[in-house]
Amino acid sequence: MSSRRGRRSLKHLLMLGLLAVLFLGTCSALVPLSFRLTDPMTDVPLGTVPSLDLPVVVVTGTRAEVILTKYPFRVPSIAKGSSFLVPKGKEKAIEQYLRDHENPHAEGGWWLRVKQLGSDRQRIELFWVNDGFRGGAYEATAATVTPLYQKFTGPGFGIAVAVVAFCGNALLWALALGLLWLYRRKRRPLNPSSTG
Repeated sequence: MSSRRGRRSLKHLLMLGLLAVLFLGTCSALVPLSFRLTDPMTDVPLGTVPSLDLPVVVVTGTRAEVILTKYPFRVPSIAKGSSFLVPKGKEKAIEQYLRDHENPHAEGGWWLRVKQLGSDRQRIELFWVNDGFRGGAYEATAATVTPLYQKFTGPGFGIAVAVVAFCGNALLWALALGLLWLYRRKRRPLNPSSTG
Protein backbone atom coordinates (compact mmCIF):
# COMPACT_ATOMS: atom_id res chain seq x y z
CA MET A 1 0.00 0.00 0.00
CA SER A 2 2.78 2.43 0.98
CA SER A 3 4.80 1.55 -2.17
CA ARG A 4 1.73 2.36 -4.32
CA ARG A 5 1.35 5.68 -2.50
CA GLY A 6 5.09 6.35 -2.98
CA ARG A 7 4.82 5.62 -6.73
CA ARG A 8 1.81 7.92 -6.96
CA SER A 9 3.61 10.77 -5.16
CA LEU A 10 6.70 10.26 -7.38
CA LYS A 11 4.44 10.39 -10.44
CA HIS A 12 2.91 13.66 -9.16
CA LEU A 13 6.37 15.12 -8.52
CA LEU A 14 7.53 14.19 -12.02
CA MET A 15 4.35 15.69 -13.47
CA LEU A 16 4.86 18.94 -11.53
CA GLY A 17 8.52 19.07 -12.65
CA LEU A 18 7.51 18.56 -16.28
CA LEU A 19 4.84 21.28 -15.99
CA ALA A 20 7.40 23.67 -14.46
CA VAL A 21 9.85 23.02 -17.31
CA LEU A 22 7.08 23.52 -19.89
CA PHE A 23 6.00 26.75 -18.16
CA LEU A 24 9.56 28.13 -18.23
CA GLY A 25 9.94 27.06 -21.87
CA THR A 26 6.78 28.86 -23.00
CA CYS A 27 7.77 31.85 -20.86
CA SER A 28 11.13 32.16 -22.62
CA ALA A 29 9.39 31.74 -26.00
CA LEU A 30 7.32 34.84 -25.17
CA VAL A 31 10.38 37.02 -24.46
CA PRO A 32 10.75 38.33 -28.07
CA LEU A 33 7.05 39.30 -28.15
CA SER A 34 7.24 40.95 -24.73
CA PHE A 35 10.37 42.81 -25.89
CA ARG A 36 8.38 44.21 -28.84
CA LEU A 37 5.49 45.18 -26.54
CA THR A 38 7.70 46.98 -24.00
CA ASP A 39 10.12 48.54 -26.52
CA PRO A 40 7.96 51.70 -27.06
CA MET A 41 8.45 52.46 -23.34
CA THR A 42 12.07 53.34 -24.21
CA ASP A 43 11.06 56.09 -26.69
CA VAL A 44 11.22 59.58 -25.18
CA PRO A 45 10.56 62.98 -26.81
CA LEU A 46 13.51 64.88 -28.25
CA GLY A 47 15.36 66.87 -25.61
CA THR A 48 14.11 64.76 -22.70
CA VAL A 49 17.70 63.67 -22.08
CA PRO A 50 19.77 66.61 -23.44
CA SER A 51 23.05 64.88 -22.57
CA LEU A 52 22.10 61.90 -24.79
CA ASP A 53 23.67 62.02 -28.26
CA LEU A 54 21.62 61.05 -31.30
CA PRO A 55 23.55 58.40 -33.26
CA VAL A 56 23.26 58.58 -37.05
CA VAL A 57 24.58 55.96 -39.45
CA VAL A 58 26.51 57.09 -42.54
CA VAL A 59 27.07 54.56 -45.34
CA THR A 60 29.90 54.89 -47.86
CA GLY A 61 30.01 51.97 -50.29
CA THR A 62 30.38 48.83 -48.19
CA ARG A 63 31.58 50.75 -45.13
CA ALA A 64 29.48 52.36 -42.41
CA GLU A 65 30.14 54.58 -39.43
CA VAL A 66 28.14 56.17 -36.64
CA ILE A 67 28.30 59.90 -36.05
CA LEU A 68 27.04 61.19 -32.71
CA THR A 69 25.17 64.50 -32.82
CA LYS A 70 24.74 66.68 -29.77
CA TYR A 71 21.41 68.15 -28.72
CA PRO A 72 19.68 69.99 -30.51
CA PHE A 73 20.92 67.46 -33.08
CA ARG A 74 22.38 69.53 -35.89
CA VAL A 75 23.59 66.77 -38.21
CA PRO A 76 26.67 67.76 -40.21
CA SER A 77 26.72 67.38 -43.99
CA ILE A 78 28.47 64.28 -45.29
CA ALA A 79 31.09 63.72 -47.98
CA LYS A 80 30.14 63.13 -51.59
CA GLY A 81 29.52 59.42 -52.20
CA SER A 82 28.21 58.88 -48.66
CA SER A 83 24.55 58.55 -47.68
CA PHE A 84 22.34 58.58 -44.61
CA LEU A 85 20.27 55.81 -46.22
CA VAL A 86 20.91 52.15 -45.44
CA PRO A 87 20.95 50.10 -48.68
CA LYS A 88 17.78 48.03 -49.02
CA GLY A 89 18.29 44.45 -47.83
CA LYS A 90 21.65 45.30 -46.21
CA GLU A 91 20.33 46.27 -42.76
CA LYS A 92 21.74 43.24 -40.93
CA ALA A 93 25.08 43.47 -42.79
CA ILE A 94 25.44 47.16 -41.85
CA GLU A 95 24.47 46.42 -38.24
CA GLN A 96 27.09 43.66 -38.11
CA TYR A 97 29.67 45.95 -39.73
CA LEU A 98 29.07 48.57 -37.02
CA ARG A 99 29.48 45.96 -34.29
CA ASP A 100 32.59 44.47 -35.85
CA HIS A 101 34.29 47.87 -36.18
CA GLU A 102 33.49 49.08 -32.67
CA ASN A 103 36.12 49.32 -29.96
CA PRO A 104 36.78 45.68 -28.93
CA HIS A 105 36.68 46.70 -25.24
CA ALA A 106 33.27 48.38 -25.57
CA GLU A 107 30.48 46.70 -23.62
CA GLY A 108 27.36 46.27 -25.73
CA GLY A 109 26.69 46.84 -29.41
CA TRP A 110 24.70 48.79 -31.99
CA TRP A 111 21.19 47.76 -32.97
CA LEU A 112 19.81 49.06 -36.24
CA ARG A 113 16.19 49.04 -37.41
CA VAL A 114 15.22 50.39 -40.81
CA LYS A 115 11.74 50.97 -42.22
CA GLN A 116 11.45 51.95 -45.87
CA LEU A 117 9.08 54.94 -46.23
CA GLY A 118 9.67 55.53 -49.94
CA SER A 119 12.33 55.10 -52.60
CA ASP A 120 14.52 57.80 -51.02
CA ARG A 121 13.25 57.94 -47.43
CA GLN A 122 13.71 55.70 -44.39
CA ARG A 123 12.79 55.69 -40.73
CA ILE A 124 15.88 54.54 -38.84
CA GLU A 125 16.29 53.54 -35.20
CA LEU A 126 19.90 53.26 -34.06
CA PHE A 127 20.74 52.61 -30.43
CA TRP A 128 23.48 51.18 -28.24
CA VAL A 129 22.40 48.18 -26.17
CA ASN A 130 24.23 47.29 -22.99
CA ASP A 131 22.40 47.26 -19.65
CA GLY A 132 19.82 49.55 -21.28
CA PHE A 133 19.23 51.49 -24.49
CA ARG A 134 20.87 54.75 -25.58
CA GLY A 135 20.13 56.23 -28.99
CA GLY A 136 17.24 57.47 -31.04
CA ALA A 137 15.22 57.47 -34.23
CA TYR A 138 15.19 59.71 -37.26
CA GLU A 139 13.90 59.99 -40.80
CA ALA A 140 16.62 59.98 -43.42
CA THR A 141 17.07 60.78 -47.08
CA ALA A 142 20.39 60.36 -48.85
CA ALA A 143 21.53 63.81 -47.69
CA THR A 144 19.29 64.83 -44.74
CA VAL A 145 18.33 63.64 -41.27
CA THR A 146 15.19 64.65 -39.33
CA PRO A 147 15.36 63.54 -35.65
CA LEU A 148 12.13 61.95 -34.33
CA TYR A 149 12.74 60.82 -30.74
CA GLN A 150 15.38 59.59 -28.35
CA LYS A 151 15.62 56.04 -27.07
CA PHE A 152 16.69 55.67 -23.47
CA THR A 153 16.31 53.20 -20.63
CA GLY A 154 18.32 52.00 -17.68
CA PRO A 155 19.33 48.47 -16.68
CA GLY A 156 15.88 47.72 -15.20
CA PHE A 157 14.37 47.35 -18.68
CA GLY A 158 15.22 43.64 -18.76
CA ILE A 159 13.10 43.17 -15.63
CA ALA A 160 10.12 44.87 -17.33
CA VAL A 161 10.49 42.52 -20.33
CA ALA A 162 10.68 39.48 -18.02
CA VAL A 163 7.60 40.58 -16.01
CA VAL A 164 5.52 41.08 -19.18
CA ALA A 165 6.63 37.66 -20.50
CA PHE A 166 5.83 35.97 -17.15
CA CYS A 167 2.38 37.61 -16.80
CA GLY A 168 1.46 36.86 -20.42
CA ASN A 169 2.57 33.27 -20.01
CA ALA A 170 0.64 32.84 -16.74
CA LEU A 171 -2.48 34.22 -18.44
CA LEU A 172 -2.13 31.81 -21.38
CA TRP A 173 -1.59 28.86 -19.04
CA ALA A 174 -4.58 29.83 -16.89
CA LEU A 175 -6.73 30.07 -20.03
CA ALA A 176 -5.49 26.72 -21.38
CA LEU A 177 -5.97 24.93 -18.03
CA GLY A 178 -9.43 26.50 -17.61
CA LEU A 179 -10.49 25.31 -21.07
CA LEU A 180 -9.09 21.82 -20.34
CA TRP A 181 -11.02 21.70 -17.05
CA LEU A 182 -14.25 22.75 -18.80
CA TYR A 183 -13.71 20.18 -21.56
CA ARG A 184 -13.12 17.36 -19.06
CA ARG A 185 -16.08 18.44 -16.97
CA LYS A 186 -18.44 18.30 -19.96
CA ARG A 187 -17.11 14.89 -21.01
CA ARG A 188 -17.43 13.38 -17.53
CA PRO A 189 -20.36 10.92 -17.49
CA LEU A 190 -23.11 11.48 -14.99
CA ASN A 191 -23.07 9.10 -12.01
CA PRO A 192 -26.01 6.72 -12.25
CA SER A 193 -28.34 7.07 -9.28
CA SER A 194 -28.18 4.13 -6.99
CA THR A 195 -31.32 2.02 -6.89
CA GLY A 196 -32.46 0.32 -3.71
